[in-house]
Amino acid sequence: MYNRNRKLEKRINQIKMSFYKWHGEREEKSLEELASYFNIPIEEKRKDDYIIKRLSFDDPSIEIYDKKTDITYKAKYTTNADLFNHIEREKKFINLIVETLDYRIEKLYHINYVKPTTENDDRPIIERMTFKDGDYSLVFEREYDNNLRFFQTNSDSFKIQYTQRVEDEGKLYQQPLLTRNYAEKEITDPTYSYEDMYTYSEGGINAIKTKDKQFKYSYLRNNGVIHVVDRLENKATETFLRDCHCFEVNNEDDIRKSLPYGVELDSEVTEKDISGMIFYGFVKGLKRRIKIFKDKSKIRIKYYVGLGKEKNYEDDVQEYSFPIINNGSISNNEIKMICLFLQLKYSNDPFIDLILEELTTFGNKIDIRKGLKEEELDMLNPKQYMHKPFEGLASLISENKEEFFKEAATQFDDATNISIGKGKVNIMVQA
Repeated sequence: MYNRNRKLEKRINQIKMSFYKWHGEREEKSLEELASYFNIPIEEKRKDDYIIKRLSFDDPSIEIYDKKTDITYKAKYTTNADLFNHIEREKKFINLIVETLDYRIEKLYHINYVKPTTENDDRPIIERMTFKDGDYSLVFEREYDNNLRFFQTNSDSFKIQYTQRVEDEGKLYQQPLLTRNYAEKEITDPTYSYEDMYTYSEGGINAIKTKDKQFKYSYLRNNGVIHVVDRLENKATETFLRDCHCFEVNNEDDIRKSLPYGVELDSEVTEKDISGMIFYGFVKGLKRRIKIFKDKSKIRIKYYVGLGKEKNYEDDVQEYSFPIINNGSISNNEIKMICLFLQLKYSNDPFIDLILEELTTFGNKIDIRKGLKEEELDMLNPKQYMHKPFEGLASLISENKEEFFKEAATQFDDATNISIGKGKVNIMVQA
């Protein structure tokens, strides 16, 4: 505590000296030096454009207005990491807010008492940018690896969230509508990435009437795709999926790390199985379960159908098998063959209709991982903004704001009005 306070006192004295140099002697680069203590970017060539509207040495805190760009910078040293809902006993953070007419950026930094030696030394822990359109908002958030959360993160991530301002019990509330995340460890582990998509609040608490719900995510671990459907609810057909998982490579440790909390790897997965696709669910309250496994010689399908609410799905088990197309882990061509078989065999089964879409997604991700197909990135895919500076991203969104919000509304509408039969397509399987 003593060393930390001494460092803070020294920093306050540095801030005072920089301010006096700027305010009194107008020394070269003194404003840039002052702003650097708060992580505020200053263009020295146009220093006369900046106005210090407020400065406190006790906090310390500052407010700088750029009259040329009409941007306000507010920064303070704090114990409170608001973006994480995390509080320390002593001042460890700099909270920076950038306000413009179009958007608001919040950044959280560790207080850096030494001169940065690498690019990562002066980057934020987390940064969030918000655009508003009436009651709706688009939030772009980048988080770098850190140890501030309950579990230490060891990857960089980017989140895009579409929200709506609603009133709940007399209080205004930002209701999450659609959220998409992407995370990667490109430098330390090029074989790892994560992406997800979910509707409404992740914890299930919502201030509005909800439609169809879904929460799906995928991992790339050790050069194998793992695709998980945590939950999916189609209210029109009363069809639900829960805790479903598809794995390209049968690595038990990787699969267990990827499953939802409390969900165990299916007991029917054997050591001889190379790949697997397992789906659990209900149709109008009746249980459904389908298991698809590939070993070295064949692909096996077991479909369990509940016959009544008082009976379990072991009462009707339908089994099929056919030869593999290629050696090794399951390929997209084999998944297409499975889809074709299922859609012909169960043409009016809403449970099968839902899993056809997930199987197709799983197969496409395998082809993308192998480099057989180029991934198509829509304008709300966080992957394409992962390494893009917020300043450049802010300009892009400002210039295309209407399109971004229109795309967000369309994606939310599609995700909450699940189209049954969407996976039913003309499937061409190449041998």
